[in-house]
Amino acid sequence: MIKDAVTEKADKDGRLIKKILLPLDSSHAGEAPIEYARQLAVAFNAELVLLQALEPVNLVIGFENLSALDVPDNEEVKKAAVSYLTRLDDRLKTSGIKTSLEIIWGSAAESILDYADTNEVDLITMSARGRSDISRWVFGSVAEKILHAGKKPLLMVR
Repeated sequence: MIKDAVTEKADKDGRLIKKILLPLDSSHAGEAPIEYARQLAVAFNAELVLLQALEPVNLVIGFENLSALDVPDNEEVKKAAVSYLTRLDDRLKTSGIKTSLEIIWGSAAESILDYADTNEVDLITMSARGRSDISRWVFGSVAEKILHAGKKPLLMVR
């Protein structure tokens, strides 16, 4: 019998998955994995963490004199994120699962990977398509970055 760290962990505490990370971006497509994450959380009696990464916007102004302007963390944006996650959280709590909310300022992919690595996340469940095609072309796919750079198991839902 060959054992790895994952099966040894399951043997020690009886559960393979204790914490599921569900990154959301407020888009309809980004919500595709919610039901899968909920069912997994119920099946494994796992905590479900709803996370939204708010990326600071860097604007370039002017044509002759190009300069970067960092837009400060916007409280309105944060309030909207809290409202959005709370609405989803209220819906999920009817299933009897333990949930928590996280809002992080920073690059979405880096924030998700950092959170997963530092908070003992056992599974990341996310949408494979959240942004529009043009936005994806400009900024890159968060899901692709998580897939290639991440160390945690990943369930991607289209």
